[in-house]
Amino acid sequence: MIFKSRGRLIEKILLIALFCSSIAVVVAAVAQGLTAYYSVRIPGRGMIRGIGIDIYWDAACTNSCVEINWGEMNPGQSKDTVLYVKNIRRVPVELALLTGAWDPDLAKFYISLSWNYTGQTLRARDVLPVKFTLTVSPKIFGVETFSFDIVIQASSVES
Repeated sequence: MIFKSRGRLIEKILLIALFCSSIAVVVAAVAQGLTAYYSVRIPGRGMIRGIGIDIYWDAACTNSCVEINWGEMNPGQSKDTVLYVKNIRRVPVELALLTGAWDPDLAKFYISLSWNYTGQTLRARDVLPVKFTLTVSPKIFGVETFSFDIVIQASSVES
């Protein structure tokens, strides 16, 4: 009789141990999944075009820029790149930044582009270094890769 109750006790202990180890495996799998979700890297690029200006990678204006490859980015991450904007018009201009053609369209709600241009006037042939910052929201969801167009437009300024 003692051996029979001892056997059931061992069975119960083994069942409890099996149950606890199963829960530990599930918790570890969920934690691994969340870690993978939040450390996802999102590759992206942006085609860039100037209207009334030329855009270069270098201050000497010898290496034209037509695309920015942002590389892989993590949620919550920002990346900077400096480009050189040259006024090719014969009149002073101010600049405007536009983005569009987001692919996927959902990306525009989670990814933003800013610059450090503050509205200064560029005279004819002036070259201005401009820092562009791409920021990915920490809450990004449903975007595995992205691309978008960047347009920098020059507008004449009254003298």
